[in-house]
Amino acid sequence: MEHYPNKKILTIDGSRKFESFTRAKLDYTRKSGFIDFQTNVFPILDWNSIDVWSHIYLNNILYNPMYDKGFERIGCYMCPASLNSEFLRVRTLYPNLWEKWVNYLKRYYSEDEIIRGFWRWQKVPPKIIEIKKIIEGGVK
Repeated sequence: MEHYPNKKILTIDGSRKFESFTRAKLDYTRKSGFIDFQTNVFPILDWNSIDVWSHIYLNNILYNPMYDKGFERIGCYMCPASLNSEFLRVRTLYPNLWEKWVNYLKRYYSEDEIIRGFWRWQKVPPKIIEIKKIIEGGVK
């Protein structure tokens, strides 16, 4: 409010309903939950990945080269919503960043929990707990 008195903010968001169960519930517009005078719009809400990449290639649009390195989500460093395979890909491509993150996580998790991505949940989902038991040999 201090920087934009009496202004309205419109944010164009590239979220798509096929990306997550939460995003599947989005409408094409919504008021920001954080900024009273901000409205978010989602113009490609119904697009799937083929729609997005077709648009990029057909219109010769520059894109983040991280996609060419096998990453699907590029929004934030070590995003908890990313695939565990992407987390492990950082180990190969960016070992210094990997070590920095893992050293931080070791304060709270075992190395096995880190490698398997169990750090990504505040409360580990039941299915992931089942998987962990299978991995540890607890369920045959």
